[in-house]
Amino acid sequence: MVTKKNKNLKNSDSIFFSLVLKKFISLLMKDGKKSKAEKILKNILIKISLKGYSPTRTLILALNNVKPFVEVRNVRIKGKTFQVPFPLKMSRQINSSFKVFLQTTKGKKKN
Repeated sequence: MVTKKNKNLKNSDSIFFSLVLKKFISLLMKDGKKSKAEKILKNILIKISLKGYSPTRTLILALNNVKPFVEVRNVRIKGKTFQVPFPLKMSRQINSSFKVFLQTTKGKKKN
């Protein structure tokens, strides 16, 4: 039996995933060719599902595995510069993890 709490939680997960997909498509897009980026992402999700995995869970798990939690910033104290770790907001973590995805896949040939 599904309670209202679980239904709302499931709905929020789908909203989050759709926002993540939109962000990924916009970063994947080159020269304003959004339809081409959508096709590429659709093919990726289809390949994941053909292997027997859930595409949504796999993409979210991969994001969580590569996202950074802190960022090093330069701080000047008494004329000396120190590198100090600062915590990142969730939106910055997700954005950084997408950039890591795209950097690692550049230049790789598809099989």
